[in-house]
Amino acid sequence: MSKFLLPLIGGLLASALAEGRPFTNTEGKTIEAEIAAATATTVTLKLRNGQKAKVKLDTLSAADQEFVKSWAANRVPRLRVTPKLVRSNRDDERYEGWFDEGRQTQVLSMSVEVENQDTRSPLSDAKLKYILVGRSVKNRNQYKILAVQSASLKLRAQESSNINFKTVKNSYDDAHYDKGGHKCVGYVLHIRRDSDDREVYSFGSTPILEKAIFNIVNLRTGDLTDENFIKAGPKKDGGSGDGIIVVE
Repeated sequence: MSKFLLPLIGGLLASALAEGRPFTNTEGKTIEAEIAAATATTVTLKLRNGQKAKVKLDTLSAADQEFVKSWAANRVPRLRVTPKLVRSNRDDERYEGWFDEGRQTQVLSMSVEVENQDTRSPLSDAKLKYILVGRSVKNRNQYKILAVQSASLKLRAQESSNINFKTVKNSYDDAHYDKGGHKCVGYVLHIRRDSDDREVYSFGSTPILEKAIFNIVNLRTGDLTDENFIKAGPKKDGGSGDGIIVVE
């Protein structure tokens, strides 16, 4: 974004982060925040109320740009993360007959290779979280967290590790009048270092999921959300295909 997100300037100036520092943009507007993540071109700022905003680095003052670059230089080692999601669809074995055609079971198997490309620095005490996200076949504005799995991660310099998560089976029905369930639409990967609760890596497999990562990583298996991935109340999608999820 070319600016500090107008809502941040207007409504969140009062939400200063006590342990943060001031950040000033090229228009002279200032907020107080801490850095949650940074790349070569963007920085994610975290405010006291927990809200985060990704800002283009070149919209900050020269001094703040240098601060962010210094922060990034001292961050965790460079990682190369290679996910591989194998998915297949098959007729739901719980149903038989022509009337039941359309009831499907997705079989989703994820493996992730994480390589520490740094020649000197290790990655210690980190956790990799894998989150599968489904979208309601009946209400397109409703999403569901199909499964959340995590694995500990510890890598020496130039070491790699391959993590195989449990296979997830997700059932839904998108072919009948009384359809229901949630069809998997993608996943989120998130690595956080335990020692300082610092984000190391994040990835959303679709633009929608990428944009909503900060909301998604705090959700749990079975949570229902709106289109912005804000957790909704305890309600079912309904329909004869309201899904059964199996992790094995």
